[in-house]
Amino acid sequence: MTSFATRIEHECVMGSGIHEALYEASVSVVPSLIVSPWGDVETPIHDVLGWKYRRFGHHTQPSQTAALFNHEGGGTWQVKLEQPLIDYEKGKPRKYETPKGAGSRAYLPPIPADIRTRISARFQVDVPLEGSFWTWLEAHPQIPIVWTEGAKKGLSGLSQGFITIALTGVYGGYKTSDGLRVLTPDVVRFCQPGRAHYVAFDQDEKPKTKEMVGRALERFGSLLEATKGSVSVMTWKDEKGIDDLIVAKGVKALEAAYSEALSLCHWRIEQALRKPLKTPVSLAVYAPDLSTLPLEKLPKEGIIAFLSGKGTGKTKALRSLVKDREKVLSATFRIALGRNLAKRLGLNWRGDLDKVGGSFITGASYTFQIGFCVDSLLAINPEQFKGCDLVIDEVDQVLRHLLMSSTCATAGKRPALLARFREILKVARRVLVADADLNDEVLNYLSGLRGDESAPFLVRNDYQVKGYPVTFIDAPDRTAVTGRLMTSISALPAGKVIFVATDSKVTSQALAKIIDRAFPQKRVLVINSETSSGEIERGFIESPDETLLQDIFDVVIASPSMATGISLEAQGVIDEVFGVFTGASGTDADLAQALSRVREPVPRSVWCARLGNNFSKVSRSTDPQQVKEQLFHSTAATVRIIRANLREDTVSMLESYDWKNDPHLNLFCQLSAKQNASMHQLREALYIRLCHEGNTVKIEQAVSNSSVKKLLQETRQELQEQKAMAIANARDLTFAERKSLEEVVLSNGQVQRNEQISPKDQQAIEKSRLKEFYQLDEVTPEDVAWDNDGKRRAEILALEAQFYPELSAQRSVKSLEQQAVWNQSFCFWDVNQLEAKRSLRQKIGLEPFLKDVKQWTKFDLTSIAQTARELSVEVKAVLNFTIHSTMSDTQIVHELLHQLGLKTTFQWSRAVPGHEGEKLRVFSLEPEHWQKVKAIVDRRKKWREAGSPLGEEIITLGGDPELEALCDLLEEASNCGKETALAIWEGIPPAQQATILPKVSPTVAHLIRSAEVAPLLYQNKKK
Repeated sequence: MTSFATRIEHECVMGSGIHEALYEASVSVVPSLIVSPWGDVETPIHDVLGWKYRRFGHHTQPSQTAALFNHEGGGTWQVKLEQPLIDYEKGKPRKYETPKGAGSRAYLPPIPADIRTRISARFQVDVPLEGSFWTWLEAHPQIPIVWTEGAKKGLSGLSQGFITIALTGVYGGYKTSDGLRVLTPDVVRFCQPGRAHYVAFDQDEKPKTKEMVGRALERFGSLLEATKGSVSVMTWKDEKGIDDLIVAKGVKALEAAYSEALSLCHWRIEQALRKPLKTPVSLAVYAPDLSTLPLEKLPKEGIIAFLSGKGTGKTKALRSLVKDREKVLSATFRIALGRNLAKRLGLNWRGDLDKVGGSFITGASYTFQIGFCVDSLLAINPEQFKGCDLVIDEVDQVLRHLLMSSTCATAGKRPALLARFREILKVARRVLVADADLNDEVLNYLSGLRGDESAPFLVRNDYQVKGYPVTFIDAPDRTAVTGRLMTSISALPAGKVIFVATDSKVTSQALAKIIDRAFPQKRVLVINSETSSGEIERGFIESPDETLLQDIFDVVIASPSMATGISLEAQGVIDEVFGVFTGASGTDADLAQALSRVREPVPRSVWCARLGNNFSKVSRSTDPQQVKEQLFHSTAATVRIIRANLREDTVSMLESYDWKNDPHLNLFCQLSAKQNASMHQLREALYIRLCHEGNTVKIEQAVSNSSVKKLLQETRQELQEQKAMAIANARDLTFAERKSLEEVVLSNGQVQRNEQISPKDQQAIEKSRLKEFYQLDEVTPEDVAWDNDGKRRAEILALEAQFYPELSAQRSVKSLEQQAVWNQSFCFWDVNQLEAKRSLRQKIGLEPFLKDVKQWTKFDLTSIAQTARELSVEVKAVLNFTIHSTMSDTQIVHELLHQLGLKTTFQWSRAVPGHEGEKLRVFSLEPEHWQKVKAIVDRRKKWREAGSPLGEEIITLGGDPELEALCDLLEEASNCGKETALAIWEGIPPAQQATILPKVSPTVAHLIRSAEVAPLLYQNKKK
């Protein structure tokens, strides 16, 4: 016993850095049997562990010695045996034994005066030298707690003056109760609101152990966070536990890990960024420029994937791989960027080519080296490109666009685009993909679609380009970074350029306006969706370095139109880079990409909104499975309501749909969850990403700049007024004129979408749409402003649905059958759910409130609010509205009205029947606003009844009654078969068919004219 006691003391005091006084107070070494001189027998080890001791017979047990780790006030937490028992499941000795029924307890040892003095000194607080330390701690939530695993680690941290509480393991802080995870009572005891919690679990390097610890830490941390405390995660290198860290590197190392601990939010983001690919690495390299590698040794077929950081020559490597190939396709997601990429790869851009006999021509010869947007996949004939190399640079963003963008949903064609994408993947000899953020989900998706049984050939480049210095401005709004930008422009040296990246067209316009007002002599280039088709802007996008070196601009402002795919490599020209990100679009990865367009490590000044607003349209969940479940419920609700109006073949397709194994659906849900996670914590996510990518990031606290704020408000108002005035004063267009602007007729008679619409033509098109939707003879600037960039139109369509159920049902049916007609499955996230929303609002009981004479008080809302609460799951799935337990009846009902764009007003009254004398708010719809929207709804009704095409229109996802580029659509449909093209043709209102027919290609025109019987797209069949 003496030798074991000495060994345990040395192990704790010397091996784990435990203070001698704390060791003596909390650890006792005892034998298994004590016999007094009078013959009394004690079995302390067995008594503590609840074992039965046998001294005689066949079950005589060997003598044993143990160290007991004791609680304050009595009781033992764990026991360390001199002769450990074997854990037969794990095949090795157990380190500790736990008393029966004490598995979920935390270790709360007695704290001697010496340790209390150390705690007092560290936290500058008076700690009583006597009495229960842990009871005292309960009453002092300002004192932080460090949670760890294992008795020695807990005692080691306490010995340094940190209040360290040990758990039995990483799962020891919580348990499952009624199917829910909850904190254990010992943890809850110290979870007062405002308490700072630090989690210091072991830093294990084994992949499986790291994954297990990370999962436990995420769960435990989330539960701690829910108690309204702050949670931070301590990390360190080289050593395993905090006791090892203290012994090897001293208390300073522990203090550094404590002071540098990541918030739980930051830790989550960093874990996601550090998550290793499960796809095996085929070739690991360390190359500043991938194009310098012996690429000819790469496989000649299959998927070749490049995981390589920004600025490491991925595009140059791709060019080297395809330069001698006869057939090459490059798929991208933006026209301007795609044209630039095609030029860099040595390919032709599809929009610049004519098509003869189904083949692309350049000059007098055919070409099979094509760059294109995935929106135009149906224009690519897979048979003509058998054996090609398919290049997908920035593959994550390309697939996001293909699966999630509204342009790919036009006329329900996304399923057809995805089917064509699969065909091209299958016929390609090689699929060459590259991304700095390559992930398993994307690689598995591509392999699955292609049908490859072997894993992709993954080239991982561990070289990281030298980072740049970043001043990350932590401020409530963008005024501080805007003020800094103005200061930099005022001091800009001659011949130098400032590059500004932003995630919003509106922000790019506002910044340009402010700069022009303050520095009229400065030359500003703005690249956004409105300007990117301009000659100068296109020249910059296609040859940015050449343009920069011409010294014709002082400031370049780029919106997402130039966020990726372009490299500014000219050295010594760009003086500084600014990032102004409002959260309007793009994830943290997209924003980091935008900042890295400039390859030179010049200083960056960055401001980012705390939250983004570009959430998935299906759900705001960060769990892919929850996204799928919510989509399933909302789709089921829609189909259940409109089922009787669907064609029989559509119903059959719906019944055979595989919700579990559809690869497109699964990737959509994974991408949506990632996008939502970024939006929920955009500022933090961008900050951690910039650090993770090797940049030197300094956080600078700043306050709102009141003068700049006023200037921005004035500028924004001025821009809105100018935009409204420009649209109102734009020329009037007939429908035919509008379509001629939106489309280009090629020399062979083929029609395709116009990629270069001037700002003035865009304004005329928007005016035409406003006149059509609101049924206006003239459009005033007030009309344009009131429309609020189309948001008002969406609200009116929702309100219109409540009044005319047959219209909303028709639209939902059409949006589903637009997909069904392509005979290529479904993308349910594109289905118009107007009828499901209408039906749910009716079920809740909202319709009686849609009257101009309706008045109500809070007492009138009990029934409707209770119904909404009972239907809260449906409300969340269909209306995307979460009813929190703290919401009042009034808040619930008024939020439902707000979703319809309706405003409420109130007046005080003491004469409410049944509540006389009580001062109450009496609510009603705001009269002026109500009369205006009701008049619009009535005008639209008369328009439909007069036989306008509105009732027969092909509805876009947003519900805007815009007839898309139908000629282009017919051409694409014809590539999918005669039946599909004829079905699309029958879905076009007769009033428009005469205008369209002369514009389509001779092949499509002959197909239409020769058809004696064509299936109807929208025939209603009642069950």
